[in-house]
Parts: sequence; structure tokens; C-alpha cells
Amino acid sequence: MGRQTQWVVYIFIAAVLVFSFYKLVNVATSVSYPYGEEYRINAREQDVIRAISTFKQMHPEYKVPDSVVMPGGKAGCLVDGPRGKNDYWYHAYFYYPKEDQVIKTWLKPVDSSHTTFAFDAVNKGLKIGNWRGVNKDFNKKESSEIKELFEQRILKGIRKLSEEG
Repeated sequence: MGRQTQWVVYIFIAAVLVFSFYKLVNVATSVSYPYGEEYRINAREQDVIRAISTFKQMHPEYKVPDSVVMPGGKAGCLVDGPRGKNDYWYHAYFYYPKEDQVIKTWLKPVDSSHTTFAFDAVNKGLKIGNWRGVNKDFNKKESSEIKELFEQRILKGIRKLSEEG
């Protein structure tokens, strides 16, 4: 095998390894929240983040009150955004006043023009720490009902605002 052929083989192997690593990382990040109900939005992540902010301005009843009680008993508030500089997900929280429930969602980019928006968990009341996973801690009927409510109250508006521009 000539020197030039060896280099082509090395470059090919390196490309396969880089591609495999990229796919592995993608799979690994997906399993961090394995039970959330995922929805695909045809918009960039930044457009979805903007849509969430606009949605909350248009529907202040869905904003989580600042008077939540955090684990440990301290008063606090749930802030939308990543949980730190190394967090891959953007977290957003909503509130259903009638049901007295906090809704936990996350989003991450799929590619440059699509975003995964996921409904992850429900917390009963404003004392944070009572999270129940959407497709994990509810029976099939309850899961179906809470997902339908989420789709009507939150997802529909976020999707419309995101995809409009």
C-alpha cells in the first residue's frame, strides 16, 4: 500500500470515528430525560425561546409565581434557561393556576431549523420537589389527559409563535 493510500485510509477512519462520537453524544444526551413527551417544532431554538417569552407575556396566568418554595424550604423562583454554563438543555416552566400545578419543559436544537420541545414533569403545588414524570409516574389515562391539556394550553401557542417567525 502506497503512502498516499495510507493517508486516505487514516482520514477515512478519523472521519468515521468523529461521526460515531457525534452520534454517540447525541444518543447519550437524549437519555438524560427518557420519559418526557417530545414534540418537534419547525423553528430554531432561539425562535422557540423567544416564543416562550412572548407566550408568557401574552398569557401571564401561565407564568410560575415567584413565591415557590424550593427544596430545603427556602423561598425562590424557577427561572427559564439552562441550569448552568454546561447544561445542554433550556428549561422552561409554566403554571396551571386552576390545577395548582407547575409544568416542567425543556428544549434542545435538533438541527439549525428544528427544535425538540419536551413536556417533562408536573409538580403539584408551589412547593417544588414533588415532580412526577409525564410518561413515568402517571398511568396511561392520566398521561394522556395531562399531555392533551399541555398540547392545548402551551404547545399549540408556542408552536404557532415559533413557526410564525
